[in-house]
Amino acid sequence: MLGFSSDFGLEEIKNQIDVNNYFSFFSITLLASGMLFELPMISYILSKVGILTPQFLRKYRRHGILIMMILAAMLTPTTDPFSMMIFATPLFGLYEISIWISKFTVGKREKAKDEAEKKQEEEDKEQE
Repeated sequence: MLGFSSDFGLEEIKNQIDVNNYFSFFSITLLASGMLFELPMISYILSKVGILTPQFLRKYRRHGILIMMILAAMLTPTTDPFSMMIFATPLFGLYEISIWISKFTVGKREKAKDEAEKKQEEEDKEQE
């Protein structure tokens, strides 16, 4: 990419590529993208603890989309909406996956809770 960029353009334009700025930008973008792709794991943990529910995620979907668009605008290197949408589309997919993971986790937790209550009721009946 750097080779193409250095050959691209006119002879009057002198490319001054600073390796420190390049690696700094690359590292920040990579770290931010990696952290954002942990969203399904975070939703699993919060759902397992009981803090997050799929109803909450569905209710605030519009707010989530707005936050995703703001993050995409901040993390993309250019200002065009096409790059922003390319970055925001996987985030939206991860948000939807997080809803499904939360639904599965909450359903599993409630099923285990119901089974524990039934078992407790059976033990109470046996003791009487």
